[in-house]
Amino acid sequence: MIRQRLAAIVFHATTAYIMYWGFSTVDGGPVGEWMRSNKGQHSQFLTIQGLVVAWLTMVASLMVDIFPSNITLTGAKRWLLMISMPLEVTVSSIYWSLIILFPHLIMPAIPESSAAAAFLKLPLKVDLALHALPGIALAFDFFFFEKRYTKFQAARVAPLTAVLFGVWYVSWVEYCASHNERFPYPFLDSPYYIRAFIYVGAVLQAILSFRVLNSLHR
Repeated sequence: MIRQRLAAIVFHATTAYIMYWGFSTVDGGPVGEWMRSNKGQHSQFLTIQGLVVAWLTMVASLMVDIFPSNITLTGAKRWLLMISMPLEVTVSSIYWSLIILFPHLIMPAIPESSAAAAFLKLPLKVDLALHALPGIALAFDFFFFEKRYTKFQAARVAPLTAVLFGVWYVSWVEYCASHNERFPYPFLDSPYYIRAFIYVGAVLQAILSFRVLNSLHR
């Protein structure tokens, strides 16, 4: 039991640090400066919103490792995991599919005269810290350190949570785009009915991924 707790502490602390490092590396460079020049700054990017929730999940997990009898911390961690795990699965699947097959649909259009343009292609280790590690770490945490969610939570609470988060992000990214006159991701620069299909599809993917992961948990 003590060995398992120590392993969990090391895992959660290390993962939280790597996520923070990935964000700070981007934020401290020209790309971060370019993000801050736009309405919504970093928060208009689903990658960043997902990273923040994933980081909070890891920090909450670390607190649970240290104070395992605290019911409030345990409940908060499981609620955050319910949001972050399907969100990061969705972010990772969309990002890696597009960056490999259609990079022009995922990379923001930064003017070539901008200093950020030269740094837009992230180093692989930073890319993995932002777009791969969170989803993998959350799934690992769920299968090895958490119990599965109840049928009610999986069938009712998780879908409602995904829909509410989707409504929040759609409202925010549309609002930011109305000021910036462009979307953070080029694939969203489409007629509204196409964007609506994309938004609905992403929410459905999050709901489905949560159900699949929860059903695989033993």
